[in-house]
Amino acid sequence: MIKSVNLYLSLFLFILLAGCAQKPQLSKTIPPAPAVTIEKELTSQTKQLTESQTETLKDYIQRSEANPGPLRQQYILEMSEWLYEQLELKAALRALDKLQPEYLTLRQSNRAFLLKSRIMLSQGDYTGVIKTLPSTLVNLNNQQKIDVLNLRAQAFLGASYPFEAIRTRIKLSAYLHDELAIDDNQYTIWRILNLMSLNSLKQINTLPLNSQLKGWIELAIVTKNNQNNWQRLEDVYQDWLQNNPQHPAGRTFLATLAKNQIELIKQPRHIALLLPLNDKFAGAARAIRDGFLSTHFHAQRRNQAQISVIDTSKSQTSIWQHYQTAIQKGADFIVGPLAKASIDELSKIKELEVPVLTLNYAEQQSSVTDNLFQFGLLPEDEAGQIAELAIKQGKKHAAILVPASAWGQRLQSAFQHRFEELGGEARSIKTYQSQKNDFSNSITTLLNLTQSNQRVNKIRQLLGNNIKSEAYRRRDIDMIFIAGQPRAARSILPQLKFHQASDLQVYSTSHAFSGTPNKSADRDINQLLYCDIPWVLEDNEIKSRIEKNWPESSKRYSRLYALGADAYHLIPYLGRLKARAGENFSGYTGNLYLDPLLRIHRKLISAQFIEGLPVPLAADDNMSSLYQHQTPASPGPSEQNIN
Repeated sequence: MIKSVNLYLSLFLFILLAGCAQKPQLSKTIPPAPAVTIEKELTSQTKQLTESQTETLKDYIQRSEANPGPLRQQYILEMSEWLYEQLELKAALRALDKLQPEYLTLRQSNRAFLLKSRIMLSQGDYTGVIKTLPSTLVNLNNQQKIDVLNLRAQAFLGASYPFEAIRTRIKLSAYLHDELAIDDNQYTIWRILNLMSLNSLKQINTLPLNSQLKGWIELAIVTKNNQNNWQRLEDVYQDWLQNNPQHPAGRTFLATLAKNQIELIKQPRHIALLLPLNDKFAGAARAIRDGFLSTHFHAQRRNQAQISVIDTSKSQTSIWQHYQTAIQKGADFIVGPLAKASIDELSKIKELEVPVLTLNYAEQQSSVTDNLFQFGLLPEDEAGQIAELAIKQGKKHAAILVPASAWGQRLQSAFQHRFEELGGEARSIKTYQSQKNDFSNSITTLLNLTQSNQRVNKIRQLLGNNIKSEAYRRRDIDMIFIAGQPRAARSILPQLKFHQASDLQVYSTSHAFSGTPNKSADRDINQLLYCDIPWVLEDNEIKSRIEKNWPESSKRYSRLYALGADAYHLIPYLGRLKARAGENFSGYTGNLYLDPLLRIHRKLISAQFIEGLPVPLAADDNMSSLYQHQTPASPGPSEQNIN
């Protein structure tokens, strides 16, 4: 008891001394700020109004100020809607804030939340849209129900919750009566289904779904399962229709889908593979080559394309000369090169005579080179996806720990950009030296333990060493993102736990895992959440053959074998990926899609280490925590039992 009293007394003295050290401040009266008129407030928010439009705005303001109660609300609403039409979103949102809810009629209230949601959607505030829209559809007319569900579906998709977007659009279909609107909604559902990986669709298919939603999911699964064997698709679709005779997609959508799935597919006759098979990248190049050729031989019964392999190891020969050699050999499609410098060289050309699928990315590119498609294992894709997963799981405040290298900086920037874009905040960022084994200095600084220790030492210096005190880590973070190779990850996670961070969820990219199961080594990264390619987390026939033929290199270069296999499968589909926005290809390296610069990006599978092994997250773990906390909307005629 005496020790406790002494401790409180000592702390009181320390606080008192600290307070005395500050200079006294003379109190003075601060005059109130002059009131800002509504006119000045709103006109300051506008940026592009003409003189005539500014006069219109002032007229709205004068009318709203001249009329009290409900009539004032009507003028403010009309002004907000007019500002929205002029694309003055900030001013429109600010005007809506002037509404007084107690004076709004039901119709005005509905108009207000719909307008506010449209504005926030235009601003990319997807979470705000979901929170603003009502959780039920009562007291809404049919068109307003359509508008609410349409906005909610767009917001879910924008916030990277595709399954919730699909469920919402199926609810929306119950209120649509116009044939064009029904068709548009069905094609939108299909585009969103295409965004989802085969793994995700299979997981969702295990949930209790109503017949309409289950039919859509199964249609997407059979399509992705047969994407490399499109000759069978018509038969596959007929089988699906027999199992789903009443499904809305079975009317006209299925016939159009069957036609679309075989359009824009072009199989080359002669493919040249350009790889450095005898330089410092030989191991990686050979893995890509063997993955490519194994896939070719596996598909030989459906494809008779000729393959030529050209070694690009000789540095004195430019990639342009290798490109010309491939054409002279008769190639009508080229895969490679691997080196960034060679891709930079090709990217400076406006148009390539023969299409190229590279196996890496140009260092810097601002314009499109026609017929130059770039494909690789881009780490930024993974960091961005991990940010999305963290946000879905309710994380808002991140600490980031990355190696002190250009690669580490790339992952930090990609994670931070996407995390903050979705409403999160990076509150602590620290680098570490990857060649070391002890990361305690970086970790203690990351967690603010260094400053906490300094405060403890200062108290002891002032009040004596017999004071018992303990440093505490920062409490303003709820997660940690790390980037690192397996050796670093296996050291960082135990050290985070030692330094009081055992209650924080840790996230990483696929680089934290070697790609080969090792329970004893990877038990140190238990509970780590990360993302990886389907090739690593799932079995397939080509992978089994490669592991049998190249048991050692398949462990070291697992993901590069997958890159080679996907490069082969992608070739016929590149034209379709380019021509159709939102089109995806379900590959071994992820769900693949093209950006406007013809660069291929990947969506991976989220997983967690349990007992030293990576286990894909269940479908429920990938759902939006925000959505799960929403009160269900009142059901329409055909939306019961949708889960």
